[in-house]
Amino acid sequence: MKAVYMIPAIPFAAVAAGLIYLIALRFKRVRWAALALYTLSVPALALLAYRFWDHYVGPDAFSIWQFRISPSSISFLLPLAVVSPLLLWAVEVKGPAGKGRIAASALACFGLAAALASVMSEHLFLLAGLFALTTWCMAGGIILRGRKAGRLLPCIFPLGLADLCLVLGVVFFYLSDPTRGLFFPAAPLRPSGMLAASCAMMMAAALLRLGCFPLHRWMAGAARGGKDLRLVHLLAVDLTLGTFLLFATSRLFFVWDGVWIWICLGIAGVTLCELLRELLHTCGREETWGLICAALGAGLALAAAPGGQAAAVAARLGLWASVPALALVELGSGGRSEMAWARVAGGASLLGLPPLAGFTWLWMEFYALAGEFGDGVTVIFLGVIPILFAISLLMGATALLLPEGGEEDAPVWLAAASASLLTVLCAAVGLYPGTAVDLLMREYGIPLDLPFDSWTALGWAVLICCVLAAVIVYAWTRRRGDAQKVERRTLKALPLVSPMRVFPHPPLENRRVRGAAVLSELLIYMMWIAAMVYLGIK
Repeated sequence: MKAVYMIPAIPFAAVAAGLIYLIALRFKRVRWAALALYTLSVPALALLAYRFWDHYVGPDAFSIWQFRISPSSISFLLPLAVVSPLLLWAVEVKGPAGKGRIAASALACFGLAAALASVMSEHLFLLAGLFALTTWCMAGGIILRGRKAGRLLPCIFPLGLADLCLVLGVVFFYLSDPTRGLFFPAAPLRPSGMLAASCAMMMAAALLRLGCFPLHRWMAGAARGGKDLRLVHLLAVDLTLGTFLLFATSRLFFVWDGVWIWICLGIAGVTLCELLRELLHTCGREETWGLICAALGAGLALAAAPGGQAAAVAARLGLWASVPALALVELGSGGRSEMAWARVAGGASLLGLPPLAGFTWLWMEFYALAGEFGDGVTVIFLGVIPILFAISLLMGATALLLPEGGEEDAPVWLAAASASLLTVLCAAVGLYPGTAVDLLMREYGIPLDLPFDSWTALGWAVLICCVLAAVIVYAWTRRRGDAQKVERRTLKALPLVSPMRVFPHPPLENRRVRGAAVLSELLIYMMWIAAMVYLGIK
């Protein structure tokens, strides 16, 4: 067997697990064999493919058919392959499983297989098809669950809209120059003409897939049906695919230099200051102190981070940093007052408040230090991106992981230990992204050789292992407690549901006014896309 055959074997193993799940519709006990196959084979094949690629090829591409492993894709493939089996276990529940749940598990495997194949695809049409397949597998899984499926289906709308934007972006890319084909170019292209429309559509698809848009508040409805599909799809799939698509868009179009970066940073800085002031007026005392501590290092991350690798580093590092941030929100959203600080730390990290690692902050700082923004007519529309990020992240990034009804019952000391380690990890990535890059995102990917070449790399490895161990133990011991009518103060930090006392307009407590605000932001977003498409057609 040639080493290159390891590449298609990764998604094929996930497909095989899904087929065994279908057999389990007749023989229910077989489903555990499917779960074991996925858990053991997918991470092992991904690590073996990485090692063979690193040993035989070096930084060059390692490809077969339409699948390709390269320095840009390995940092997306490994997190998805390693994390997805752990989250697939969340689909399985104790006791006998019905046929609907078994079929939903099969579709989850097929969706994960499509996601694994998409991050290795170099063909844009195949990439769009795999993204759509991932979305429809999730939709099918929700329908097969049966219970409250009508409430869960609206969460598919932003994902379907993202797939539509991606298809339109690929079409515009092809129409700009049919002789170029649908493969990634060797060098980025300047977004002009049809390429400007393609850039806008792909950027919109990435933002929607990441959940960075007001419509993603509907995803909170998934909580009514339990955390299984929500965790599998949001954490294991959407986060990786959205970041990969954002990075792929940067490979296609982002070649700028000039002063536009400072305009974008200025808008982002003003938005962050206004956000901090709003949060300080709407949160409790313990949350206020947490936000103040999170904002003290406003200039430290920018001063401490090297920016030579720009978009690639920001995208990959933002992917890794978002997982502990979401875990912090999950730990702190169980209704316990003593764990409110964990929710604040996770929300501050998601919102990009330094020194905690936030994707938006990392993205902007690496671009600023690398000087890769520049002049051009279309850049003025892309300058709206920081505003879209701020609006959408304010709208409900933390609402996704709110538990249903009651609080979570688990040892307080274990939850506090997990949250503390996660906070330390987010702060370490935010303050020292350069050393995190040395460990996680080298030119050849993740170094697996032991012993580590420095005390810094060893410290990062120990911290990551401790965090994973603490979170897994906490998740294993956590149980659902008694239902309580606990006021979810996490939502008070979100504009559409907070009193907004510092702003002159009336509180957005009325449902109609709230809907009007969502529609207005939708209109802004659509106007931005329309302007980019108009420039491309013109």
